[in-house]
Amino acid sequence: MATEFKRFTVSVTPELERKLDKMKKEQYYNQSQSKMVRDLITRGLMVKQSGQTDNADVKCCESLD
Repeated sequence: MATEFKRFTVSVTPELERKLDKMKKEQYYNQSQSKMVRDLITRGLMVKQSGQTDNADVKCCESLD
């Protein structure tokens, strides 16, 4: 049974794009970019839901424009 996915668009800064490209080459080289982004989103949600605040002072988003 195939899993259905919802398509959406995300805009990123050039700096974030470079970081994602580097991560893709180093850690997700055998997976699609979509799978990498799904994994990163899932991991980020798990951290947020766990209530971890170790990196609370780290700036997550450059801009919410």
